[in-house]
Formats: sequence, structure tokens, C-alpha cells
Amino acid sequence: MLRRCPLGALLAAVVIALAGWVVAPRSGEPALIPAPPPATCRSAPPTPAGWADYAADPAARDLTPFQDYREALGLGPGTRGDGVTIADVEYEWRPGHVELAARGLLEAPPNSLRESFRAADHGTAVLGLLGGTPDGRGVTGLVAGAELRPVSPFATGTYSPATAIASAAAGLGPGDVLLIELQSQPDEASPYLPIEAIDSARDPVRTAIQDAVRRGIVVVEPAGNGNVNLDTASRYPWLQGPDAAGHSGAIIVGAGGSPTDDRGPSDLEWTSGSNYGSRVDVQGVGVAVVTSGYGSGEGERLGGRGDTAYTACFDGTSSA
Repeated sequence: MLRRCPLGALLAAVVIALAGWVVAPRSGEPALIPAPPPATCRSAPPTPAGWADYAADPAARDLTPFQDYREALGLGPGTRGDGVTIADVEYEWRPGHVELAARGLLEAPPNSLRESFRAADHGTAVLGLLGGTPDGRGVTGLVAGAELRPVSPFATGTYSPATAIASAAAGLGPGDVLLIELQSQPDEASPYLPIEAIDSARDPVRTAIQDAVRRGIVVVEPAGNGNVNLDTASRYPWLQGPDAAGHSGAIIVGAGGSPTDDRGPSDLEWTSGSNYGSRVDVQGVGVAVVTSGYGSGEGERLGGRGDTAYTACFDGTSSA
């Protein structure tokens, strides 16, 4: 289901990156255990020759011609996001990446995530999509004029999504944007769901989202990569439609195809793996997204390493 949203909401929906958490089944209150983000490259690079001419030093090359997702969103060249603050709830990020270094972002707090999470790359990919430096090199952020405030769910020393959401919202005002870069897995046998599937006494995520929305903050969260029709999520009735009791008020984003993806669906089709249903408000590009992070050594990643890394394969509801 696609509903009309204000431009600010669409700007918020341009990049939703997912990570996640798992509730381990045990007696009493469940323990929160982070789950890794998707990391599968499902699209060929969007040029006939691939990325051979860019891989050696992508940070020095202009990659904006390959950021076709701007046109897919209908964002003109004058769209910058000036005067808007965007809080990004993200596990980790690289504040020294060439696309972000000028912003003076704080370091992410320590966490217990495994190396396989690629958490710093994931956060860097999201922040680069939003605010990459418009200098003619690398990528240009979709809302490069906005202020970015990454917030970690490990800020208190333990993993707490609801605390991170409330903390991020506290620094925002009406019209600002809160991106929640997390998904949930209610138990180890369950598929991934939107993060607001969880609203426990220990971590009242949905309640924290509702509080932010009441304050006029535009809250955006991914639909999740569980391949689930949310209309059938009977354990979570507030996810069963836009008029369901307990609706959080967040904009939920699913993943769709790309006009440059030659192995997946078109830009008007849903990508297999993304959750869907009448609660999903908008669809973003979920394949073949060019942005900062990841780099060499992983399938079809574009090139570079560390603070000069770029990818041509950011995908799923992470990129949507």
C-alpha cells in the first residue's frame, strides 16, 4: 500500500538501514541479543564495464552519476535538507570516512558485536547516503544540508533500542527526522520484523516511537527483511494495517527494485525478502545502491578500504 506523505517524510524514507535484535527464549524478561544486518549483494554494478576503473581509488572519483536512486525518488538537484536534523539509530559508523569527516561526528561507543556484522560499514553506508559531502568526489548525500546525529543502542553499555530512540528523540523538534536502523526477531525461529514488533517492559520500543511521533518528529523504520506479509502478523496486531489499534505513527518502508538492476525486479516491484502488507507506507530502492562503506574484498563491493571504502551493492530494506 502506498500512501501520500509530506516531502520531509519521503526524505526520511530515502535510506533505511537495518540491523536488528533477537529475543532469546528464556523465563522472565527476555534478553536482547543483536542480530546482523543483511549483507548480500544482489545486483550487478550499474555500468557495462563494471567497477574496474573505479576500484583502485573510488574516493577520488565522481560516483554521483550512479546514484540513480535520487531520480527514482523524484528528488531534484536543489534538495538538500537544510534546517532539518536527522538522528540515525545505528550500531556503529566510521566518523573518519572521507564522506563524513567534515561533520565532526562522535565515535560510536564500544559494543559486543561480532566482526561479521560489518556494523561500522553499515552505518557508514547509511550516513553516506544521507549526508555524503557534495564535493564532486565519491557520493553526494541525498540531504547533504541536513545535520546528522548518529545514536547507538549501546550508549548505556548494554543493548537498548528503546533507550536509544528516546535519547535521539530528545534532541529533535517538530519536522526533524528519526531513522531507526534496526529490525527485530521475536525469537530465534522467527523471521525479521519491524523493530516496533517489540514493546516489552524491558524495552518499550513501540511506546518510544509513539512518544516521538506525538512530538511532531517524523519517525521512519524499515519493514524488515523477513519476507513476511505483515497483515498476517497476528501476534502484533498494530502491524496489521494503517488503521490498526496501537499504530505507532512511524513511516514503514519496504524494499523495491531499481531501474538499473538487471537481475532483480523493476523499480515498481517489491523485492523478495522484504516484508510487505498494508502497514508498509512507501517503497524505496532495495538493490544496486551506491554509497560509502564496505569496499574491497566482499563479492561485488566497489573498492577502497576503511575510510575510503565504497560499495555498489547496498541492498534490502537497509538501502530502501
